[in-house]
Amino acid sequence: METIGDFLNKMRGICKGTITLKPNKLLFLVGLLAVLMSTSGCTHKPVQRAGTAIVAGSLKLNGQPVRGGNITFISQSDPDNTATCRIRADGNFAVADAPIGEAKAIVDTESTKGFLGDRYVKVPEKYWKFESTELTLAIKEGENMVALEMK
Repeated sequence: METIGDFLNKMRGICKGTITLKPNKLLFLVGLLAVLMSTSGCTHKPVQRAGTAIVAGSLKLNGQPVRGGNITFISQSDPDNTATCRIRADGNFAVADAPIGEAKAIVDTESTKGFLGDRYVKVPEKYWKFESTELTLAIKEGENMVALEMK
């Protein structure tokens, strides 16, 4: 991998003194280049908090994938302990920090309705709220694969 110094030396060779940068602009460009190089080609793995688990699976409504929106897992013993993730276009989701134990899931497609276009799926209101959702699951330590079905 090319270092910033290598890059600047190469640029000096290409430009042959035709470009003069003030120190503050040079510092900005070097900083921008460092940020771009540090983020390019990297894969991001979600960080799992202690006392949480991975939950991955699919979400369907009447047998059809819910093709966007958000799903939130809420601990039944501590409703302040939650984890939210996006539902992908294929109806699958994955969250790394779901609360361990008995939990409920609520589904929100309304807040993303404008972005989903023809992928928008109207979810019955009972699945929007902790008090009324019928999506319940027991989240165990480690990885949990689930298939959630709404009717």
